[in-house]
Amino acid sequence: MAHQYMTPDAMLSVGIESLIRRIPKTWQKYNPDELSDIERQSLTLLTHSGLVDRRERRRIRFINHPVSVEGTITFKGISGEDDALSKMLDEIRHEWNESYKSWRKEIKSSGRNPDKETPLKTDEIGPFEWCLTAEGEGARDYLDFPIDSEERCHVFSFVLKTGLNMFCDYAKGIGSLIDCHRVSSSEKDVTTSPYVSDAKGKPMVQHHGSGDINVVIGNKSVAGVGRKNTAASASEKGKSLATKRTMKKVPSKKKRGSGG
Repeated sequence: MAHQYMTPDAMLSVGIESLIRRIPKTWQKYNPDELSDIERQSLTLLTHSGLVDRRERRRIRFINHPVSVEGTITFKGISGEDDALSKMLDEIRHEWNESYKSWRKEIKSSGRNPDKETPLKTDEIGPFEWCLTAEGEGARDYLDFPIDSEERCHVFSFVLKTGLNMFCDYAKGIGSLIDCHRVSSSEKDVTTSPYVSDAKGKPMVQHHGSGDINVVIGNKSVAGVGRKNTAASASEKGKSLATKRTMKKVPSKKKRGSGG
């Protein structure tokens, strides 16, 4: 009940601290369905800020195509997930090109706009794993400082982009494709989907009028070439990834103890 009297940033700060203290330094499986809404938002922020590294299994499907692509990706930073899914899509992009062209003709013949739909869907199939990055370990040490200390406050300012960090952007990030292979498509889809994400914000895949096929995370075009998604949220517009943000170096515990 106390949460109803807390600001959004204060609630996120609770989730951020909880996860930083909970997530280990080495890979560990977790169940995303067991996370609260605040924890899910906090995990996204911790991933984007580079404090948490994630490893997940994904599948990308082309509707009614007999072959899908499935792989394990790792990602951290603001564009890490984008990069990883782009590499995964590259493994099968050429195999879907003809089907994609046929799909566009079919959509146009039905009087619909193919630029407003996508024939691709992404499934989060798990397992899901997480671990702290080196910066995340530093942030955990900072949380042991006194509650009003500059070091402790810096963790939340850094992740939430408040205070002196308000106009700084997260580091670009890293996304990797660990393994990837083609699989038989077991699901038959009878309809296409809007190119924006579903209600849960899960990643989907977007095509572009240029003939390319792009992956979408949320409402943001993230892979391949082509125009940017005009439905991107206003908060994403105008952001530059040129400014790299990293956690400060953490003083040794011996020095902290000497301060009383």
